Amino acid sequence: MPSDPNLVEQIVAAVERRLETDLSGPAGPAEAVANEIVCCELIVTGELLTGRITPEARLLRIAAGAILTPTARELVEINALTVAVDANVSAAGDPQKAAADWRLLLADPDVPELAGYVSERSEGIDEAVSRSHGWLSSDTSAGVVVLSTNPHRLACLANRRSEVRAAVVNDVDEASRTLDRLGANLVVACPLAAGTWMSRQIVKTCLESSPPEPPMDWPDEKS
Repeated sequence: MPSDPNLVEQIVAAVERRLETDLSGPAGPAEAVANEIVCCELIVTGELLTGRITPEARLLRIAAGAILTPTARELVEINALTVAVDANVSAAGDPQKAAADWRLLLADPDVPELAGYVSERSEGIDEAVSRSHGWLSSDTSAGVVVLSTNPHRLACLANRRSEVRAAVVNDVDEASRTLDRLGANLVVACPLAAGTWMSRQIVKTCLESSPPEPPMDWPDEKS
């Protein structure tokens, strides 16, 4: 050990400065990680969240297409968590994971949310068409299922965009046929006409479907 007190103080000061420098870098990311919960599961349950929620948690990141169960939503409300659908979080380890990145959009302010499903909301048909077109243009393997009180108008406006193949469906069987035979990447349903239970089945069918692709006998370009 150095016998010079001044030298000892200099060494101690240098070590303290080094420790401060080393700790200051990861502090930001460490705090961000502590404040976030990342769930890669396709079904996010209350039991799952109970084991991951901490007093510092403020944000819950889930994979696109993930479903929050009623018990999970209850915990989100109790703990005042903000839910974010993160495209960089991929659902893993679940055989029911959809091959495509489907989104659920509620096109009108008066369309009720479907419990257990992560959704986004627009303020009307025009905004719904614009947002759907933006998603489909940026990811050709993606699909959008929209609940709207005016489904036929929304589908007609959306089909004016070359990247969009929109179709209106009334029940789950029609949704399945539309996805298989038309390769629709924008499926629109009216929750008032279909009812809550059928709307859930339509949404479930879309979220679990394969990537939307146009049928092979369709021309590549419009004549």
